[in-house]
Order: sequence, then structure tokens, then C-alpha cells
Amino acid sequence: MSLPWRLVAASAVAPVLVLGVAVLPGLASTDSGTEEAVTTSALLASGRDDHGLVQSHVVQLSARADGTGDAGQLHDGTLVELLEVRDRAHRVRAGGLVGWLDDEQLRSRVHLVGPLPTCAPTVAGEVLPAGEQAQLIEVVGSGARVRLVRRPDVVAVVPASWLSEVAPRPSPGRCLPKEERTHDHGGLPPVG
Repeated sequence: MSLPWRLVAASAVAPVLVLGVAVLPGLASTDSGTEEAVTTSALLASGRDDHGLVQSHVVQLSARADGTGDAGQLHDGTLVELLEVRDRAHRVRAGGLVGWLDDEQLRSRVHLVGPLPTCAPTVAGEVLPAGEQAQLIEVVGSGARVRLVRRPDVVAVVPASWLSEVAPRPSPGRCLPKEERTHDHGGLPPVG
């Protein structure tokens, strides 16, 4: 007699547990269907290719996880807060905009680029080399909490304006390189 009661209870609880896992922040499902921990809630939206060159100065947010619908646009390099992960789709927030990006449009490792004239960031009271690499941890106010890659014991909050996907190349009046608009992969020119 207790067996049917247990089946009914398990049937009633199981859908709630599955739904809880699907929307629980901090978990991401993999292609195999298992859950793995997401270790950061801060990311940079990226309009760059695998060489770090700009493909687009804007990154299109989708209204739905399947990549459909328009939820707005972000500038390349915008700091976003991670809200949810579904396979390769990441629901993010930047200011008042909320939408979905593919994981190829997001970066968790950044270069820290401080102010002119040296472009060297000061983190935890120490002046670091311009372009010091850091792992994003979380959005904090108008900046981000980061962990230095070279020295993981150093964790600090830095301004969002110091976060860059590309390494700095200081020159008079600027810290970041002037964006190149063309890039040749060594192939044949496009037809047409």
C-alpha cells in the first residue's frame, strides 16, 4: 500500500526538481546533459573573432535562448552580468537590457588597462603592468570583481573602463590599439 503513495510523491516532486535545476543560477548544462558549475557571473560581450579583431562593433542580444527575436544591442566590450545558462545560450543583463548571447560572444578573461599616460592599472594598491590578465568574477556597481591570472590570491574591484579583450599597445593619447578594419587569413579574396 505504501508503494503507490511513494510513486505519487516522487511523480509530484520530480518535475519541481527538474525545473529548479533548469533555472538555478550558477549551473550550466553540457551537451551530455550533466550540470556543471559556472564560476563567474561577469563577462564581456564580444564582437571579435578568434584573433581579437573586431567583426562587429555591436553585439546583438536575442530575445530567446534559441537565438531568435531582438532584445537590443550592446557595444563590443560591454561588461554584462550572467543570469542563466542553457547549453551554449547565456542570458545576460547590461543596464536595462536583458537578452541571450551565444557563448562565442562572451569572454571571462580580460586584460586590465589603466589610465593614460602609462595605461598601468593599480590593483590592491599595487601598480601592475599594462594589460595584466584577470579573470572576471562578478559585476560590482560600475565595475567588476576580478582575480589576477598570474597571482590568483589577488582579488579586487576595478572600473569597467579598465576591462579589455585585447592587450594594450600604448601610444600618444591612447592605451588600446587602433582597430584594424581588415584581416587576411591568407585565403583567396572573396568572390563577387
